Amino acid sequence: MKLEEVSDPLHDFATRLFGHIRELAGAEPKYMDCKWYRVPPSGKVCLYLYIIGNRGRGSHANSVHLVALRDEEFAKFPWIEEGDAFFGKPSADFYARPDDPRAMARAETFIKLAFSAVANNIFSSETQDSKARREFAKHVIAIVNKTPEAPMAARWLKQMLGTIGKATANAILQVLENVASDALTRILRGG
Repeated sequence: MKLEEVSDPLHDFATRLFGHIRELAGAEPKYMDCKWYRVPPSGKVCLYLYIIGNRGRGSHANSVHLVALRDEEFAKFPWIEEGDAFFGKPSADFYARPDDPRAMARAETFIKLAFSAVANNIFSSETQDSKARREFAKHVIAIVNKTPEAPMAARWLKQMLGTIGKATANAILQVLENVASDALTRILRGG
C-alpha cells in the first residue's frame, strides 16, 4: 500500500519510519509499481518495505514489513524472521508495528544490518576466504553503526577496496555511502 492510503496510527508510524530511514540512509524510500518501497531509491537495493494495512492477515495486519538480504548477523536477533528467498537467497523479515514500543529501535537495527548485508554480499563475490569475509564484515558493521572504531574501520576498508576489482569496490562504496557519516565517506573516498 502507499503511505497515503493508510490511516493512523499506522500512517503516523510509517511516516516516522520513513523519516528515520531518510536520516539513516540519506533518502526516503521510493514507491515502485509492485506496491513495495525500496531503499535507496536508486543503485543497489538494500531494503524493501511494504505497508500492510488492516486488510493484512493475522499478526501482520497494520504493520510495515521490512525485507532485506539475510546474512548471519540477522540471526543474532530473535525478532527477525527468516523469509522466503526474496533476493534469490533467504531474506530477513521484520514486521514493525505501531503498537510495539521497541519497533522503531528494532527497525533502525534492521536497516543498518540490511546495508551491511548487501556490502558483505558484494565483497563475498570477490573472495571465498572466510577469514577475510569476517574481517570485512566486522569493519562494515563499525562503519554502519558509526562506532568509535568507525574511522579506523573506514581507513582499513579503503585500503582493502584498493585490492579488489574496481566495479566491486565502487558497488560497496555506493552502498556504504548511504549510511556512513560525511566524515567516514570522505575517508572511504580518500579525502
